[in-house]
Amino acid sequence: ISDTLDQIANADRNGYSVFGNLVYTEPLGTNGQLSASSSYSVSKDNSDMKTFANDYQNNYSILDTAMSSVYEKNYNTQSYGLGYRFNQNDINFNINTNYNISMLDNYGEFPLNLTTSRTFTSILPSVNLRYKITRDKNINLNYRTRNNDPSVDQLQNVLNNRDPLQLKIGNPNLTQDYNHNLSLRYSSFDMSTMTSFFIFINGTITQDYIGNKTIIADNKPINYNDIII
Repeated sequence: ISDTLDQIANADRNGYSVFGNLVYTEPLGTNGQLSASSSYSVSKDNSDMKTFANDYQNNYSILDTAMSSVYEKNYNTQSYGLGYRFNQNDINFNINTNYNISMLDNYGEFPLNLTTSRTFTSILPSVNLRYKITRDKNINLNYRTRNNDPSVDQLQNVLNNRDPLQLKIGNPNLTQDYNHNLSLRYSSFDMSTMTSFFIFINGTITQDYIGNKTIIADNKPINYNDIII
């Protein structure tokens, strides 16, 4: 049994992002500082993927609509934050909290007109603590959170067969994730022996993780979302 697929795929991707940030700080006491911030970011990604089959006259002019798509993704984020910083002798710590409003708009221009708009809100705290135990020993604790948006490839609901042995398709219903990261670092330095010692512990937890689902096909065709694999 032979199976030949004669086609040409053209993939054109482009995009841009713009970010602006405004921060105001005010002394609070002798060793403290209060800050207020506001930021706005805009990102736009376009993906134009068209697949043409051979018309048997050495021209690739037959558009394969099942494997073609024109897609636009807009992701805009407003962020408002408050923070406090304290610095005195052997201790230094920062605590910040941001309130994020993110808007994810997707537009499918081909093969079907598709428009989805979703708004996400999240509170993103962060803490950094640095404590100097002695002149040669210190400990640093850091906790931060962030959001990650899905890429245009992950959202684009079109079969990508550029690698025939590993077909891919996106999911336009994906949402942004929520990432927690906690790290602890201890370090010491011995001047007499010129030796140093480090311990570093790091952990990450992600909610609404954007991952991949793998389907392994056997000799029998599989119908996945009306696509025969």
